[in-house]
Amino acid sequence: MAPGRAVARPLVVQEMISQEISQEKMEESRSEALPVDEVPEVISPSTPDIKTDWAKVLMPKPSKAIFYGVQLQGPEPFALNATTSMAPASVSKVLTSVVALKKLGPDFRFKTTLQFVRSEQDPSIATQINVIGDGDPTWGMEVYSEAESSRVSWLAEQLYVAGIRTIDGPITFTAADERWNKPVYPQGWKVTDHTVCYGALPQAFNFSANCAVYTVKSQTRGQWESSDIPVPVVFALKKGKYTRIAVQPLENGTRYRVLGTWASGSRPRSFALPIHDTQGWLRSLFVRILKMRGIDIKTRSLAAAHAESSGAVEEIVFESRQLKDILMPLMKDSINIIGESIFRKIGQLTPSSENSDLLNSAQKLMTAFLQEAGVRSTRILDGSGLSRESQITTQGLLEVLEQTKKETFFNDFVETLPIAGVDGTLKARMKNSAATGLVLAKTGTLSGIYNLAGYVAKKSAAGVVSDYFPFVVFSKTTVTKRYEVKAAQDRVAIKLSTLVNPK
Repeated sequence: MAPGRAVARPLVVQEMISQEISQEKMEESRSEALPVDEVPEVISPSTPDIKTDWAKVLMPKPSKAIFYGVQLQGPEPFALNATTSMAPASVSKVLTSVVALKKLGPDFRFKTTLQFVRSEQDPSIATQINVIGDGDPTWGMEVYSEAESSRVSWLAEQLYVAGIRTIDGPITFTAADERWNKPVYPQGWKVTDHTVCYGALPQAFNFSANCAVYTVKSQTRGQWESSDIPVPVVFALKKGKYTRIAVQPLENGTRYRVLGTWASGSRPRSFALPIHDTQGWLRSLFVRILKMRGIDIKTRSLAAAHAESSGAVEEIVFESRQLKDILMPLMKDSINIIGESIFRKIGQLTPSSENSDLLNSAQKLMTAFLQEAGVRSTRILDGSGLSRESQITTQGLLEVLEQTKKETFFNDFVETLPIAGVDGTLKARMKNSAATGLVLAKTGTLSGIYNLAGYVAKKSAAGVVSDYFPFVVFSKTTVTKRYEVKAAQDRVAIKLSTLVNPK
């Protein structure tokens, strides 16, 4: 999505927070030529059993404008430029998911803890409330069947059930690990990614995909979709013949500036923007929900509240759904904020004394995982694939896919992948073909980069899966060639499906 593009709130999950869908929308309206100067070198297997001319399946008419990297297994394996490092784009989410499942476990749950202290004189009064976040990406997310107020309403209800009728003291939202309070943009992200919701950075509290709509109503006035959002917006609009608006992030997106020109009588313009003060947003919403539940709010200082507290800390703990379920929209819908949150959660496994940056810690753990798997010439810089500087070979990625088949969590992993002709980012691809329902693969999209990697399932006549054959098809080309590339990937996947499942 280009900076400054007007949007409507219903598009949030489907478009604004999914980089792949946004990229597709953007490319419908413009073309951008990228240099393609690599010289393809086909590495053909020498076995005489191979009857398929894979090069012709991939490129019926050879084109110097498209560079492919291919590695596939099956009855007739094939490799093309398989040792050339290429940008994985959103296929990086495969690596994020595999490492998370391996390091955290498929049953892992994020925990959010509400701590409160009762008044010694009146146990219906809480003298202090502290909500502690630890990177849960699911708060208020439609893809997890949560409304924006679901989680805070649950916390307020639990306080009420615990007998709290008044809060007479501070209400705070804090991070379980201070490193969540140090947001860092990964290397290889563009400045333009900073003003789109698929470029939102993860925090201790990730709320509504850390994305909200701001509406510019006049030359000097605008408002957020919710009064709970505390992010300041300053105006520097000038009068003009036409209305042309750009939004500039300040201080890592904790403030915004509206620039450009505004013509008298213009209709309002709405923008979806990353929110990097979710703690303030949630606190404001929580206070409002508490009042609605009938809990009185007072504002004594912490010192005064401590003087009357019992000293005993009570806890209410909310556990997210299991990691294997959290990964579903990450992989099927390619929602970046989920990948970035989980990537940093992996980084949190490194003790804070060793590194003050969750992103850097995650990068090191990812590198160690890939090296252990025997994968070289690799550099994975984020959890979503938005980095243009991440690199991996198709040979290396295929090795990860092959080794993942041996993991105890493999079934949980493979269920997260989009299914050709059925769901996710492959719902509209390979429909009514030999690949329908058999190809389970992750797509990857950046401008001029179109990738597909996953498995072809081998099924018996009774429909029982007996094996999975991995394949990887990466590309570097121009925007105008994107449909040609995707058609080529589909042909490869369909042909592999017929070879793996002969009639």
